[in-house]
Amino acid sequence: MDWEKARARTDIAYGILASAVGIILGVTMIGQGIYRIYLGIDGGAGILYFIGFAVLIPGGISVIALSRKDRVKMTGAYATALGVSRLFIRLNDISSADNIAIIIFELLFVALALNFIRVGFHFTRGNVVSRTSLIISASILASTDLLFIVADQYIKENFDFLPFQVDAYYYLLNFMMYLAIVALLDTRFVRENTILARYAAVLDRVRAAHSLEEESYIYDDVAKELLERSGPQWKRIDDGFVQSEMVFEIFTGELRSTAVAQIWKGKDPLFMTVMHKGDSIFNANRFRVDEIRESGGMLHGRGKDGTEFRILIKRREPA
Repeated sequence: MDWEKARARTDIAYGILASAVGIILGVTMIGQGIYRIYLGIDGGAGILYFIGFAVLIPGGISVIALSRKDRVKMTGAYATALGVSRLFIRLNDISSADNIAIIIFELLFVALALNFIRVGFHFTRGNVVSRTSLIISASILASTDLLFIVADQYIKENFDFLPFQVDAYYYLLNFMMYLAIVALLDTRFVRENTILARYAAVLDRVRAAHSLEEESYIYDDVAKELLERSGPQWKRIDDGFVQSEMVFEIFTGELRSTAVAQIWKGKDPLFMTVMHKGDSIFNANRFRVDEIRESGGMLHGRGKDGTEFRILIKRREPA
């Protein structure tokens, strides 16, 4: 089995799934906004109520639009729209409450909604910050909605003091929407965009471009052509300086580097340039290889300038 092709196909499937999730969330937001506005018209709701649910409609449209373009910004649009919506809805509940305990309780949720807005705004700009605080905020809101659902089913009479009606289906939908935030924040495309993850990625790129570790490998067809200095992967250049060159990939776990082997006119050694995926050619590591051989399933290289490496040779599985 060709694990690189399998990984590439998995990434494609993952991208499709993530886009589908974004579309579902966007449609859900739009549907909830339209339906709750319709109910509010029949019930004579206040302006804060209508603003709170009206925000979900453009928010849902933004989530759908960003679901295929930028999933970090999509998550930000989702969090921001939910935060603004919940802020106005909580303010609406406070405006109709006369119990100081209820007002204090609602202010807690106002603070959580403001945190949604704050973190979501950063996400919409492509900056992953305060990921943990947003997970905690969403978890608190999800747990509260779940509590309301259970209470409505079993101890409904003890919640008559609330300034709003407990709609089990509404709170179940909210519960799922908050869980979606937690799930999105734990996805790879968010985790890999935190500040620490970006620093780690830079260090990994430097390490991959300037070293060949024990677990690094190339495929057997690549090794054969490097040893023989000929084959279908070699391209003739003849630009007066470079006679021919071959481009191939070096794999190190999840990392991938691009290498270019060149034969220069009138020169015996191979000249190699290794560049990690995502870097520019100016960050590449360049060296000469005077001796290259295969031994014990490894490709060994050595240069008179001190270059020395060995890299595992793997058999390429048929597609």
